[in-house]
Amino acid sequence: DSYTTWNESKAGINILFPYLFDSNYLTGSHIFTLGLGIINATENEQVLLESLNDEELSISKVGFSSSVLKAPTRQEILPPWSYDLNLNYTNINSNKRDETQYLVQYKLGLTIPSLVENHGISLRFDGEIRPNNETLYQLQTKYVPNVGYTLSRGYAYEFTSRFDKVTLEYVMPVSYPNIAMGDWVYINRVYAQFFLDSTIITNDDLNKKTLNSQGIEIYFNSHMLRKFPLTYTLQFLHMPHINQNQIGFFLSSNVF
Repeated sequence: DSYTTWNESKAGINILFPYLFDSNYLTGSHIFTLGLGIINATENEQVLLESLNDEELSISKVGFSSSVLKAPTRQEILPPWSYDLNLNYTNINSNKRDETQYLVQYKLGLTIPSLVENHGISLRFDGEIRPNNETLYQLQTKYVPNVGYTLSRGYAYEFTSRFDKVTLEYVMPVSYPNIAMGDWVYINRVYAQFFLDSTIITNDDLNKKTLNSQGIEIYFNSHMLRKFPLTYTLQFLHMPHINQNQIGFFLSSNVF
């Protein structure tokens, strides 16, 4: 049987050149980033594929982010107008291989108001491009429920040399129950988010696969012990690509 074990150590430095501004109801930032780093990968065994063994990897990266938003009112869930752009290029060279690993990432998010007061619309574009070689060191794409998904909601990450994702969301308030369960939990708002995700996976041989999902997420904004914000999320989604339904529950907090 094939198996993989590994140890790795990382060190690096990032230099940021930010420009922040606040004008009337608009706030925003433009940030240019440069980074350098080293990764030492050791004790890696993989029977069926070429493996990383005692390699020293040098990393260089450059990035740019830009965002502008109009601050939402207390009743608005999304900023009525905003855009958020992130572009990153990372280059990795090994001391034992001639082939260079790279990763291109892009993200663009837009929010606009709906025709209904306090409703909002969000449109996002995400993508990554990397060499079609799984034996190279792979920079991992994080999967964080309730924050972001690598591919369409409901689908596990799979290796691909390129993916492009589009996400459309419609957000609307449901109620403001103001329900207190003693001094333990206080629920102050419930809102719903309807979503459509579509991801196109493309490999270097031009084989393409589309992963779609659609559904609704219901958010319960609350405070625990009157101080700590907690959000309970129920997710109901349908994945037509595999004709499967899924129900999920998430708990998240943003203390700061």
